[in-house]
This record gives sequence, C-alpha cells and structure tokens, in this order.
Amino acid sequence: AALEQTRMIFEPQYSSGGGRWSVVMSADEVPGYVMRAQKMRIEAESALTDIAIELPRARKILDRILKEYQDLERSLTERRGVGSENAVRVRGTTDGSSLLIFEAFTPHAGWNVAYEMRLDSVSGAINAVMNAIAWQRTGMGFDGVFSFHTRAPLQSVTDPQVMPYTVGLRRSPSARQRSYQEGVMADSAEGWRMAGAFESAPKAVPAPQAISTLTDVSVIGSGRIDGDSAPVRIKLGEFSLESTPELIAIPDLSNEAWVVAGIDVIPESFLPGEAELSVDGAASGKAYIQQTAAKARVTFGMSPRILSKKTPFIPESGSSWTGSGSFRDGYTLEVTNGMDIEREVTVLDRAPVSIVDSVSVSVEVMDPRAERDDMGRLTWKIKLAPGETKKIAVRYTIKYPGGETLEYGSGY
Repeated sequence: AALEQTRMIFEPQYSSGGGRWSVVMSADEVPGYVMRAQKMRIEAESALTDIAIELPRARKILDRILKEYQDLERSLTERRGVGSENAVRVRGTTDGSSLLIFEAFTPHAGWNVAYEMRLDSVSGAINAVMNAIAWQRTGMGFDGVFSFHTRAPLQSVTDPQVMPYTVGLRRSPSARQRSYQEGVMADSAEGWRMAGAFESAPKAVPAPQAISTLTDVSVIGSGRIDGDSAPVRIKLGEFSLESTPELIAIPDLSNEAWVVAGIDVIPESFLPGEAELSVDGAASGKAYIQQTAAKARVTFGMSPRILSKKTPFIPESGSSWTGSGSFRDGYTLEVTNGMDIEREVTVLDRAPVSIVDSVSVSVEVMDPRAERDDMGRLTWKIKLAPGETKKIAVRYTIKYPGGETLEYGSGY
C-alpha cells in the first residue's frame, strides 16, 4: 500500500512519450523537482525496508493463528460425541395440556460424588458439602434439574490399625540362631495424598435430596452441563456431622500422627465418594469415603506437630539371649506434643502372640499399662501438655524349645 501511494504521487508529474518518461517543467522548477524526487525515493526505500522487516513477522503471526485454529478444530472434533453429526427427528402429539416426555440414552455421560469436608479438631464438628462432578459428550448443553443415579463403588478405604504380631517355630531349623523378621503392618496411609488449597467456604445450601430404591440411589441437583466433556461441579446439598476426633500415633508406620474422625450418625443421602479434606481451616488431604451402615471413620490426614518414635530394646549385657530357648526383646516409644494446647494421643503398637503351644510370650514390663486385645495389639491413651514428651516402655521374654528357630509374622 505504501509503494502504491508513492507511485500515485509520482504519476501526475510524468508523461510518457517515445517509450521514455519525460517531465515538462521550466528551468526554475528543476531544483525543486530534484529535491522532491530524492525525498520520495528515500521514503519509498524506507517503506520497502519496513515491509521487508514486517513481512516475516506477519507470516509468523499468521502461522500461529492457523495453528491455534487447527488445535481448536481438533479439540472440537475430539469433544463431539460419537455420531454427533447424526440427528433424530421425533414427533408426538398430546391431548389437551398433557405432559409430553422425550427420553434419550447415551453412554457418553457420567458423574462422581465429591465431598468437601471441614473438621474442627477440638469440637469434632464437620461441615460437609456434597457435589456431583458431572460431564457429558453429546455435543449439546443441558441445564436444569438433574437426577444423578449411582451404585456403591467397589473401592474402599482402610483405617489405621495394628496387625497381629505372631511368633512360632520354623519347620526346618538349620541352626540355633534368631531369625528376626519384622512383621509388615498395614499402612493405613495408603491412598492418602496431599490436597491443594481449598476455596473459601461455600454458601449454605439445602441438605441433599436422595431417592432410594431397592437397586438404586439417586440425588437431585441443578445446574448446567455442556456437551464438550468438560467436568462441571454441581452442589447437591450441605449437611453437618458430629464426630469424635482422634490423634493416632503408630511409630512403626510414621513419626507423624493420623487425624481421624469417627462419625456415628451419617445422613441417609450419604454416598461413597472422594472427599477433599481440611482440618481447622487448612487443607489436609484427600480420601475415599466408604459408607459402612450408619457409621463412617474418616482419616483427615497427618499432623507434623504430634510426633512419635520407636527405639528397640538393648539389654545392658549387650545380648538379648538369656540362654538356650529364651529370648528377651522390647522397645521404648516416645510421643511429643508440638502444639500450644493440651492434646490426647492414642498410641498403637503390639507385643508378640504365640501361635503354637511350645512357644510362650511373657510381657514383663509395660509402663504405663495399655489395653491389650487377644491378638497382642496395644492401645494407650496419653494426654500431653504443650511441648511435653512422654515415654512408653515394653519388655517381654519369649521361651521356646532349644534348638529351634523363632519366626515372626503378621498373621496366622
């Protein structure tokens, strides 16, 4: 455009004759003409230089725009439902003001339950919001009231617990030596992962509306779900729960304590699903919540302020062997409250349990005393002042036939 404009400026001052350009002017006009011509030549050269510089840039911009267009077109194609180019024409008639309902079924839609659960670790109060994370890929958007149907998933979540610690005799002993293999304890932290930051507390909404039948449970919610496969969060309701909060320390599993809430009464509309968890206003983790009758036990995460450690028992003589067929063992637990308020901590560990008549276990030291079940699992309830550390000592002797080898495990 700049070059065309330059050409038009020159054109009125020129006329062609005999195949050559000639200019009609007087002698006095020649100097001015030459200066104007030089100026125009400089401007034309400058315009050409600018064009030479801007053209590659313009081509890059054009290539980027074309690529973005192709990416958007590809994304749209991927998000279209199977057979989205097809259409079905339906006709129907009604008498008077009767309601006419059209039903269509598609496999290209789904949803999951998602909770937001906020625990007050002192009072045990839990504020819970039930959401539906829904998506559909029909290519059409729908908004209004939805009925979300579900069945109980096959997934489950385990609580922190101590497995039995058994001791027996190896069937084919090779030498009189101790074969000590620590039993593997079930790690209740499996499946636990840190969550991202929580959004601000949602506005109060009514409790979830659930409809139960013999084979199905459905929950009512309203919103909009676009047909491009993008997940949408729809609030289904809000409810409050009362729980018994508990700090559980299992030194064999972690030096940090678990934050667990035991919920005795949960609403009928509660469905199994994943929950984003927070404790005292801070994000703590995610967990899959599995309904068990009318009760639930939720692990909200771990506390780096309640710490514990386990130290194996080492006798003064330097050896645990007290003679043929007799062995002494044990440990010391230390639990520390790093918070600025008093907290009660449930400490879990174990003592060996014999699974054969020829092996006996005698617990000689347990300070302080613990609750002990028939599988040797030990439970202490310890109150700790701010910054306080308390110790627990356990010592036991195992007696067995001479010449045999002890073997340890986590079950029968």
